[in-house]
Amino acid sequence: METILLAAGAAALAGYILSGINSCRRGRFLGYAGIISFLSWIIVRSLGSGHAPFSGIYESMVFFAFLYFVKIALLSRFPEKTKAVTLLPALAMASVALFLPDGMKTAGPGSPALESFWIWLHVPGIFIGYVSLTIGFILAIISNAGNKTAENYLDDEMRIAFYFTALGIITGGFWAQLSWGSFWSWDPKETWALFTFTLLALERHTGQRRPVLRRIFIYAAFAAMLFNYFGVTFLLSGLHSYK
Repeated sequence: METILLAAGAAALAGYILSGINSCRRGRFLGYAGIISFLSWIIVRSLGSGHAPFSGIYESMVFFAFLYFVKIALLSRFPEKTKAVTLLPALAMASVALFLPDGMKTAGPGSPALESFWIWLHVPGIFIGYVSLTIGFILAIISNAGNKTAENYLDDEMRIAFYFTALGIITGGFWAQLSWGSFWSWDPKETWALFTFTLLALERHTGQRRPVLRRIFIYAAFAAMLFNYFGVTFLLSGLHSYK
């Protein structure tokens, strides 16, 4: 059932992107269908595993794609073609999750540290920030190519990325204190999250005055976020080693 729902969501997402590129009116229907499919996957996964549906790499990738899809399809005011381009990372995440080995999809018993209400604040908070950072990264590339419309939305996305990444780090600290007895342990994921946040803060500080430097910080923050999400997960070990 999970595979069917995820495949349906990914297919609807792909259709939504194609509809946006071709300015097709069926895009809204595909958007709703895809979001419902992803939401159904989250419900089924939660009931089947007995814990929050973002405790492992497979679950987190689907959850990331879901948040991304909702953000673009329902909450953004981007032109349709801009929506289509910015949604490509969500399609990539859903597609990779769909074809992960079965061993990485199996829902095992949740770690005691995950049995906390803080998971519902920390993970969605940091993911919303990372979704907006990814969108901001794409908008920065598009606007750098001369698209003034993308430039109009860039500042809003980077502001959301900054504040929600901060929220994720702060709530993560409270959760760490409750679970491990320390607000901060310099765990690899904590360290790289702080590094990402620092780059976002520098981007906020440069503002509109230094567009070239600002884009450098956006690109660097996105690269740091990617390494934190994938590199730290597969290459380093620590307190956040939940694969």
